Amino acid sequence: RVQFYALKKPIPLDTNYYTHLKGYEVIEEEGLFKYMIGRFKTYEECDVYWRNQIQPRYKTSFVVRYIGGRRTLE
Repeated sequence: RVQFYALKKPIPLDTNYYTHLKGYEVIEEEGLFKYMIGRFKTYEECDVYWRNQIQPRYKTSFVVRYIGGRRTLE
């Protein structure tokens, strides 16, 4: 998955900040609202998507690995 924002307060869902991103989710972890997009089967697929679609617009975004619904640092 790709995390493109982490905020202390969520942005209201009725805003048009992210209308260009389809299918993003907001996950609350560690006291932050983390904005994530994408579910990929391979790291390579995710990396290509991130580099071409997300990173040019969201410079601090990064790829996050989830296995079995849990975030992993491996």
